[in-house]
Amino acid sequence: MKIESVRESFLSDYEVYTFLKDLQRKNGWLYVENKKNHNNRNKYSYNNPELESITKNVVDYLATPKSMNPDEEDQSNSGSTSGTDNLLKFTNDKFIKLLQKLNCYKLYKIEKLQLVNQLPTNFVHLYSIIEECDSRFSEQEIEQILTDIKEVIST
Repeated sequence: MKIESVRESFLSDYEVYTFLKDLQRKNGWLYVENKKNHNNRNKYSYNNPELESITKNVVDYLATPKSMNPDEEDQSNSGSTSGTDNLLKFTNDKFIKLLQKLNCYKLYKIEKLQLVNQLPTNFVHLYSIIEECDSRFSEQEIEQILTDIKEVIST
């Protein structure tokens, strides 16, 4: 097997989520509650049930809090905010603002991607994402990274 083109970049969870939501909207694949509306779909929409199913499953996965245990679905309103809760609150402006703030630091591309996907809120989580964090960044820089992430999330 021959590799025709090398992957040039990675996509964040937010980018995938927005693309798939737009695809659902464009093709009329949004969840329909009753059968009557389901039959009145746009006749010119792209009819591919496999793609529709995969798209729905991926969007549902991205919309589910990562920290949620499938056995504990009833306890999902515990008041804690996870990265996915914040993913749903993201806008293009917030996403761009966060990336601009992260570009001020000497982070690898994959570290920026993980920071955007996981949105750490404490030192332990940040240290697990950034390789050799304590030797590459000072304590103040680490605090500033966390502050920048919290600031973008809260606005």
